[in-house]
Amino acid sequence: MRILIVDDNEMLANYLVDLFDSLPDDIETQIANGGQEAFHKVDEFKPDVVLLDILMPAITGFEVCRRIKNNPKTSHIKIISMTGIYDQAHISQILEAGADACLSKPIDKEALLKALGLAA
Repeated sequence: MRILIVDDNEMLANYLVDLFDSLPDDIETQIANGGQEAFHKVDEFKPDVVLLDILMPAITGFEVCRRIKNNPKTSHIKIISMTGIYDQAHISQILEAGADACLSKPIDKEALLKALGLAA
């Protein structure tokens, strides 16, 4: 499984990389620190899953999600969004943009693994 982590919070992104490295599953990860870098890495890395922060400067997760899902070459990529503002408005908006799931921050490890299909 190839997972692209898109988050401007370096500590969280590194935590997620360490988490996936600690699992017995064969998981490759890369980090994009913002929306523009995410587009480049989606083309280059060709992830199976994008873990996407919703609220980022410049290009929001909403726009990143829309562009990935509206592109026939990338629309198959599973998008799991992450947000510190876990309210109905944000959840509805990101799901309407095409996300497959929305998780609250701080990230619950078990919920994340379940969303990825990695839960025991």
